[in-house]
Amino acid sequence: MVDQESLDFDEKFKLPYLKNAISLNNILSHTTGYQFLGNIEIEQGMNRSKLLTLLKKQQASCKPGQCYKYSNIVFSLLEEVLNCKKSSLNAA
Repeated sequence: MVDQESLDFDEKFKLPYLKNAISLNNILSHTTGYQFLGNIEIEQGMNRSKLLTLLKKQQASCKPGQCYKYSNIVFSLLEEVLNCKKSSLNAA
């Protein structure tokens, strides 16, 4: 997608788990504003669906791009954003 110039790292995506739209750049640089780590829950075997439900209840510490907050579960949304982008390209 990068080679085809169809992927913009600053394009904003709205996901049902987050109140603010975020970009790939926000995810990759841990600047989404969310700090839900989920480490304990992941180690206890909590499934992704439940982790995302917990994430949805979180409040952002700041607007995307304004602060650094590491988050395992938010980083995992990278796959979802790429699949969303791929689907929109296939539909075009």
